[in-house]
Amino acid sequence: MKQKMNFKTLIFGLIILLSSCTKKYDEGIEYFNNKKYNVALICFKEIEKTDENYNVAQGMITKINSLLLQKALDKSKQDSIKEIAIKKKEQVKFKSQLESMIADVHGRAPSRDYILESSIENKLEAGSSEIAIELNFFTLWSVYIKKAESQKNDEINILGKKLKAKVIALQKSEFPKMRKYYADLLKDNFWKFNIKVTPKGNGYNTLEFQGGRFADNANKEDFQGSLSAELYDLRFKRIIYKWYEYDDEYTYYSLKTGQDSELDKH
Repeated sequence: MKQKMNFKTLIFGLIILLSSCTKKYDEGIEYFNNKKYNVALICFKEIEKTDENYNVAQGMITKINSLLLQKALDKSKQDSIKEIAIKKKEQVKFKSQLESMIADVHGRAPSRDYILESSIENKLEAGSSEIAIELNFFTLWSVYIKKAESQKNDEINILGKKLKAKVIALQKSEFPKMRKYYADLLKDNFWKFNIKVTPKGNGYNTLEFQGGRFADNANKEDFQGSLSAELYDLRFKRIIYKWYEYDDEYTYYSLKTGQDSELDKH
């Protein structure tokens, strides 16, 4: 009786197993027909070798893998086409920006005298803001020139060279003017502190301060530190401090700044 029960249990288990395998195969076919290939793949992979549908399932696995591969390739191709289109659009926009900058370069040289001639209270602050705006344009142009030089596009490379030539020409013209203008702003501001300011040298690349307070070396250091950023930005080469006109033992600071023809390196 016991053996008979075990045989029945075995038969029942086998029926369930076969039913389960058939169910997996049917589910796989249904998922495949509904184009749910990843789920169908799982169903077909779970079918045992002993199942009568095993060989068909293996064929379906091969077919699904082929479909998934083709789908991935199609997506990659579409992404590539989309990427090329985006890149082309960006290049058209960048070329337009370069062309606009080339046309705009010389129009950026400002007329600064109005601040010195005006009656505004803080001319140094207002004038320094004008200089900062012009320096920012040189920085911006430099960024675009470097970007243009790095592009693998002949039209953009040519536009970059044109912009570079114009910017360098403007810098060689404008930096001496900005240094002279800055010296005039300091002169206008510092006379009330009994400090004489004189721009000197080739292209006004040297700035001399003269006043009794510069008999003290600590004052020279403090003064130099307070003006350091502007002096470097305007590419001054030497700053001189004298405590009176005929001071032969004056102090000077040599600044390692770029040439007026060099593009901004920020």
